[in-house]
Amino acid sequence: MSVKGEAGPMGHALNVSASEMGWGLVIRRKDDQSHGAFFEYHDKEMSPEDLRRFVPDPDALEWKHFKSEDPPLAHESVHAEAGDYLLNVIPLECEPDVALEAFKKFVKS
Repeated sequence: MSVKGEAGPMGHALNVSASEMGWGLVIRRKDDQSHGAFFEYHDKEMSPEDLRRFVPDPDALEWKHFKSEDPPLAHESVHAEAGDYLLNVIPLECEPDVALEAFKKFVKS
C-alpha cells in the first residue's frame, strides 16, 4: 500500500495523504525553508521507503500531543522532530494515538 505526497507552496512542506489508513502527515524543515526534495514527491505515490528518507525510525522519536481549539481549524495531532524535519501526524476520523500507530506501522512496513 502506498500514500500520496503533495509539495506545499514554494516547497515549504510535504503533505502526505493516507486517508485509507486514517492519518495524514505534514513534514517541514526546522528552519522553515523550502526543500527541493519535497517536490520529488509532488502528486506522486510514496512508499514506506520514501517516507523513511525523512523519518528513518518513528519509534525513536519523542512524540508530543498538540490540541488546537482555534476555529475553524480545531484539531488534535501528534508532533515530533526527526533530524532536520518537523513532523505532524494528523488523525483522520480517529484518535491521535490510533493515527500515530498506523503511521508508524506503515513507515516500518
